[in-house]
Amino acid sequence: MSKFQNKYLFFILLLTFFACTNRPRDVLNVREMTNLLVDLHTLDGIFETFEFSHLNADERNRYYEAVLKNHNINQAQFDSTLVWYSRDPKRFERVYARVLKRLTNQLDEVKAGKFHPIFPAPIRLANVDIWSDTTHFVLNNRVAERNQLDFTIIDSTLMMQDIYVLHFHMKVMPEDSCANQRIQLNVHYASGFVDSVYQLVRNDGNMHEYTLRLTADREARIDSLTGRFFAVDSCFFVQNAHIDLITLDRKFNADIQDELRAKTELIERFRTFEFRLLPMPSEERISRLLIFSQ
Repeated sequence: MSKFQNKYLFFILLLTFFACTNRPRDVLNVREMTNLLVDLHTLDGIFETFEFSHLNADERNRYYEAVLKNHNINQAQFDSTLVWYSRDPKRFERVYARVLKRLTNQLDEVKAGKFHPIFPAPIRLANVDIWSDTTHFVLNNRVAERNQLDFTIIDSTLMMQDIYVLHFHMKVMPEDSCANQRIQLNVHYASGFVDSVYQLVRNDGNMHEYTLRLTADREARIDSLTGRFFAVDSCFFVQNAHIDLITLDRKFNADIQDELRAKTELIERFRTFEFRLLPMPSEERISRLLIFSQ
């Protein structure tokens, strides 16, 4: 090979080298390309979540366009950048190594709770339906004193921190038009306190679902649960109501029942302890004590 041919080959190689290394002005540098690809792949992951999985192609494209706009580039600039990097697979491989490292670090930060608090695993509550009466009632009377359908449940397993959920269906006809129609659920404690919750009733002739939820928050033994399905203020109208599908669920943490029972017994022991005041010593006795102490 002649010297001229050697110089020509060297010149061609030099042009090729600079063509690969000299980045055009409209092409993103390595840092910019890395940042953009991290955001695009993060967006891809978001689209896989339940909240965004329903988006169609046009809706997703608008999100991709927003990411490009946030990086101050357009689609044409992004396409030309991809073409330029794809001509040098090793350079593109180095870019994606950075992208993968960033995404891995982000995943570790998410798992460590950097972006949201890490909550403990939810407590699985046991559930027992403690309603033992009939699940269907018809209130259809012409009486001066209305049947308000009270109930009382006494159960030794009831415990502080229980959650009680009363659920049923009820239909009240329009002619049953007493004021302030309501349902009510109460927790009675051995300490004498009562916690209550109530809900107003609709009398439009349609069957409605009702749910009352009450938590036994007080630190005391529970004497009973009581309730009233159809409480009203005094009135003397025709009664016409249908109640069906009654359940009263007791939800509780089965793992701590022994602990709560021991705590309840200790609370009851102190509550029922009989305190007696000792008589005050007489002035003569106090004087003797003072003399003796000297």
